[in-house]
Amino acid sequence: MTANKPDKLDSNLLKAVKLAKLTNSIDPLLEIDGIDKIIPKLPAYDLYAIITKTGLNDAIELIEYATPQQIQIFLDFDCWNKDKIRLARYLDWLQALLHIGFEKIGNFVDEIDPSMTGYFLIQSAHIFNLKEQTPPEFNDAIYYQTPDLFFELRPKAGINEDVWKALMELIDNLYRYNIELALHILSNSMWDTSFNLQENAYKASKDRLEMLGFWDYYDALSVYRMTDPARIKLDEKTRDYIKSNEETILPVLPSVFKKESSFHTAYKNLRDNKAEEINKAVLHLINKMAAADRVTPDDDEGFSRIIKLAFGSINLGIAYVSKNKENDFNRALNNISISRLFSCGYSLGLQLKTLALTLSRSGHISISPRTSTLLEGDWLRFYNAITKGHPTFHLGLLDREEEVFFTSLEQISFAGTLIEDMSKLKVFVFNYLKIPPEILTEEGLKGLSRKQPGEITFGDMLRTSALSFHYTRNYSVKSVPAKLVNQFEQDRTTMKPVKFYEKITDVFAEKLDDKLKFSNLHRIIKTNLEPLFTQTPLALYVVSEK
Repeated sequence: MTANKPDKLDSNLLKAVKLAKLTNSIDPLLEIDGIDKIIPKLPAYDLYAIITKTGLNDAIELIEYATPQQIQIFLDFDCWNKDKIRLARYLDWLQALLHIGFEKIGNFVDEIDPSMTGYFLIQSAHIFNLKEQTPPEFNDAIYYQTPDLFFELRPKAGINEDVWKALMELIDNLYRYNIELALHILSNSMWDTSFNLQENAYKASKDRLEMLGFWDYYDALSVYRMTDPARIKLDEKTRDYIKSNEETILPVLPSVFKKESSFHTAYKNLRDNKAEEINKAVLHLINKMAAADRVTPDDDEGFSRIIKLAFGSINLGIAYVSKNKENDFNRALNNISISRLFSCGYSLGLQLKTLALTLSRSGHISISPRTSTLLEGDWLRFYNAITKGHPTFHLGLLDREEEVFFTSLEQISFAGTLIEDMSKLKVFVFNYLKIPPEILTEEGLKGLSRKQPGEITFGDMLRTSALSFHYTRNYSVKSVPAKLVNQFEQDRTTMKPVKFYEKITDVFAEKLDDKLKFSNLHRIIKTNLEPLFTQTPLALYVVSEK
């Protein structure tokens, strides 16, 4: 089953569809002459996006013109949580259809898969065939008898008034539309099970969406399966399999793919037929990612996110398999399927995520395993970003307060270096600065400004040591005496903050660097000392209360 799609949409109609999405209003479409004949020809996913953005109650006119097949696709997108029916959303759509009249809802139930309707009935009511059985006696029980007096329905425990009212209206409308259809739905529902009906509805929905190029959630998850990038070869000759009739939500390649990048460098030199193949493969990939992330056609923000992830990962894949040689970018795009290039780039980010999580599990960046309590500021933001479901790169340690998907090998390399730096912090603080590990216990905090071990970070310990070194040339301490804190506050207000900061940072780093020859030491010290000069000084170091 496919959506009825015109060969070519009129430019005014395309503008109206785009404007309706942007303004969350159906008015741009209603202003077009003959809209009742045009709506059935529009892609169901475009209509779905407009209807859900506008709201069901405000989009009744579009729903009225939609075909049963289009409405079925709306439900396929909106009424499922993985493989479970969302009855609340089904009820919303049912109530919208009930507003239109018995012919519309009768036609809808008649032409679509009946399993979801049957599931709604038996989840909401007990059904009794009065010709074959006598319903049990209940005092003051609410019940409903069909117009032909063949069936009696009683609400199941916990069913609210709105559901019961919608159920009775549905059956009344079905009897008005076609009594044989109503009898068929009730009879089948009565003898079937919830499991069978939901399973049948799920299989039918999966088949319909796959015909349109939209993946089943469980099947789509494979798009994020980790791959060993080293096993992907420059001349492996792989291709993406795409059905000839497959549609995609996005009509053309997103504009981000036209930015200067390894993908664009390779793409602009492709033959026309190969470029078209790549276009389809990228859009096919984005559809699969949308299904895996449960992004529906109305979710513009969700699509923007996965488009950026697709772009970044494909670029990474091309750069990696070509060893970042621009002359080989075109070979990579010609010889390797888009899905393999994406998997290659995405897996590079997953490898970094695994390394970062290993640090937290082993206790390198925390008091207790599986946490990151010793990190703070941009270090913590970097860690939280790279350990997300889809790893991202927080650029705070590069003095840019933004978070991006990985797009280059340089970013991957730098992120790997930062993870290596994090792995050394605990050894650096306790072995070389000789701050006693007991400071991370309640006993070790006695007499200090911190009261709970979980409050202390690497930054606290480095700042404490740096201040002590600045005034006493002794950095092997666990706290700063109160008199030195007062001296520091006076100096900070009388001297130029930037100059003062640079002096403390450079001298401290230089002294330690002479001793340790520790790679990236200056960056580690600079980023952890910076809050002394950019934030309110309260609680930025561990102070002795004596």
